[in-house]
Amino acid sequence: MLRWLWDNLSALVLALVLALVVWVSAVNTTDPVDVRAFPAALPIEYAGLPSGLVIAGEAPANARVTLRAPQSGWDLLTARDLRVEARLDGLGEGTHEVSLVGIVDRQPARVTSIEPARLEITLEKAASRQLPILAVTSGEPALGYRLDDPIAVPDTVNVSGPSSLVEQVAEVLAQVDVTGRREDVDAEVNLAPLDAQGRAVVGLTLSPPSARVLTTAHQLVGYRLVAVIPIIQGQVDTGYQVSSINVSPTLVTVFSPDPKAVEALPGFVETDPVNLSGAKDDIEQTGGVVLPEGTFLAGSQAVVVQIAVVPIETTINVVRPVEIEGLAQGLFARSSPITASVILKGPLPVLDKLQYEDVRVVLSVDGLAPGTYQLTPQVIILPPGVLLQTMLPETFEITLARAPFPTPSAP
Repeated sequence: MLRWLWDNLSALVLALVLALVVWVSAVNTTDPVDVRAFPAALPIEYAGLPSGLVIAGEAPANARVTLRAPQSGWDLLTARDLRVEARLDGLGEGTHEVSLVGIVDRQPARVTSIEPARLEITLEKAASRQLPILAVTSGEPALGYRLDDPIAVPDTVNVSGPSSLVEQVAEVLAQVDVTGRREDVDAEVNLAPLDAQGRAVVGLTLSPPSARVLTTAHQLVGYRLVAVIPIIQGQVDTGYQVSSINVSPTLVTVFSPDPKAVEALPGFVETDPVNLSGAKDDIEQTGGVVLPEGTFLAGSQAVVVQIAVVPIETTINVVRPVEIEGLAQGLFARSSPITASVILKGPLPVLDKLQYEDVRVVLSVDGLAPGTYQLTPQVIILPPGVLLQTMLPETFEITLARAPFPTPSAP
């Protein structure tokens, strides 16, 4: 037996190899292996960072991987099955070249390449400092108002990160825009670490990352905020109406060297009159307001009054005969009824000038043979802006014949 096995060993090995080749070929035919890039970028996990060290600068955040897997495996593969690691174990201060490692949790898929394959990472000693938060404002408050010096809550922040960056921080700002403010400020803003030249220092961790900026607004003596009421005179042209009146700004600040004169104001001021007489179009008027002697608008405020004038929309009812078009030669047509009641909607000035020929009711019988039909005519309206609201009836009975119809007798 042993001699037979020895004499036939090469044949047995060849048979085994052929069987394996056939099996692999069959598997590849039914479930072919595919090598392609995973469609989504994967986050890079930086693992094993030595204690007391941090990554300096902006480390790459994502990488792309190419995998080899059967088609059935690709159908099941998700980003949760893949990881990309950069191992930092045992590294010291300085710049290092680190290889990326791809890990697949779903077999038999495996990573064939990673882009980028290697990274240059700089490690520095970790440092932290407790610094005061400087609350500042930008812009100017509204006329006649001032703001107290702002304060930050909390008033200190812990700045941590690479020692070279932490040492660059000269101040940490909490800045809020107060342009046009009339009320107290209570705003949560992000903190900004700056160097001695006022440039932002990036790559640091701030705890907390934001702070509240608080300041109180005060109205200056001799100033007062009052409402603006537009004064309108006259009437628009017949057939038109005012659809809206807007005034900008709605509030103005007035000033007087005599504080009592400002206090005596009723809480509002009126604009210079805007004349609407005969108006058919929108009106915009820029002007001032009527103020008692010795009282002025603060700064260079200007009041704009905008008035929208539009035609009055109305409806009218007109009656028109049904016009039949497209009648074949040798045919006669009769409509029942012979007229249509048409209700139109549009601007009153346009409807007032509507001519008889401006509205037609047309019914096409093109290509129809003798018989009786229920048809819907087309309403043709010439003046722009006039719309069809309703037509009664909506359909007409049209009879086509080869002989003329008798003329109806007068009632």
